[in-house]
Amino acid sequence: MLKKKQKPDKTAYANAIRLLAMREHSELQLYKKLQQREFDETEIGEAIERLKSENYLSDSRFAEAYLRTRKNKLYGPVKIRLELEERGVSGGIIATVMEQDCDQLAHDWFAVMQQAYDRKYAEREADDYSEKIKRCRYLQSRGFESSHITELIKL
Repeated sequence: MLKKKQKPDKTAYANAIRLLAMREHSELQLYKKLQQREFDETEIGEAIERLKSENYLSDSRFAEAYLRTRKNKLYGPVKIRLELEERGVSGGIIATVMEQDCDQLAHDWFAVMQQAYDRKYAEREADDYSEKIKRCRYLQSRGFESSHITELIKL
């Protein structure tokens, strides 16, 4: 059975709606995706403003969803902050979302780090100093704070 070819969306707004229907995007991500689809800069700007006014596009909502997803995948606050900045979310929004997250959830970042550590090194003890350093680097690469890492892995 042959599938009919679907006509591509003709406007930046229609493309943006389709992209937002799949998942939340930051304003910068959406802008870049529409640029890749070779829409005019003014049309992109108008589409983004319209989406924001209709509350279809929100950096705050994107940051909340992104934080939740990355935290569930056991990444730490440092890495999540950097990734949100890379995606064009303002520092004020990031700070607000991170603060709200700590207030709403019962577990803290140390517990998330403990889960990541246990998943990776479940039953193996760190025998020597070089193994402990290796584990510290692993947790740092996942975006956890040094103070928490040294509390978990006593060097």
